[in-house]
Amino acid sequence: MNGSDRISTSRVFAIACVGTALPNLDLFSVNIALPRIAAEFKGVPLDDLSWILNGYAIAYAALLVFFGRLSEGYRRDRSFILGIIIFSMASAGCAAAGNVWSLAVFHTAAAFGAALMTPTSIGLLLATFTPDRRGAAVRNWAGIGGFASALGPLVGGLLVTIDWRWVFIVNAMLGMSAAIIAWRVLPNIPGHPVKRPSVIAASLLTFGIAALIFTITKVNTWGVQSTGIIASSAAALVLLVIFVVHCFRSPNPLFAPSLFKITPQQRP
Repeated sequence: MNGSDRISTSRVFAIACVGTALPNLDLFSVNIALPRIAAEFKGVPLDDLSWILNGYAIAYAALLVFFGRLSEGYRRDRSFILGIIIFSMASAGCAAAGNVWSLAVFHTAAAFGAALMTPTSIGLLLATFTPDRRGAAVRNWAGIGGFASALGPLVGGLLVTIDWRWVFIVNAMLGMSAAIIAWRVLPNIPGHPVKRPSVIAASLLTFGIAALIFTITKVNTWGVQSTGIIASSAAALVLLVIFVVHCFRSPNPLFAPSLFKITPQQRP
């Protein structure tokens, strides 16, 4: 690999890290900002405030796999940039929100962008790095995401001393700056000629994961034996079991069962 190739892969790696850093930075900095948000919107119940974080967590987890699978058939660079733009515009909406529910809606919309740019950022790495360097690139990518998670409370704490809206303003500014740089720097990285994911499989997985995350976020508040928790956990179980069955029987599974098979050559 010559010097220009190394510079190119370094640029792609730096931009791809935005796909893991921004979502983690956002989640943990907003968590710190929540008390200041509550202080501004006085009288709002804690259950309503919790949806600022819960809506983001549910949407991000539920859409992560589906968006990653869907984006395989399209240009990875453009899908990645689209995710950043959605995240940035939604963050700007959060900064301008006039009440808790509009803030929760915009923050949930930001999760749509985060769920798109995270898997496509890995796609950028896999398409750019040679096989012998992909493992290290993905490990470093994940490490930067962990570092952003640790940095989130510190950044959030500093920004809320000015105003909690600065948490979202900074997210929007970082995101749009990254989108502009990505547009100028990223090479044309085409997708794979794959079938579009099954609507049935995508729906089963998305709503199944959403029900599961909803159960996890609400179990402490509602209690294990509450009707809502029993219903949501049952829905998650049924939907995810049907999804697994669909993967084994469908000619166009969202996950190919062969991915989970270990051949004799792969055994340790």
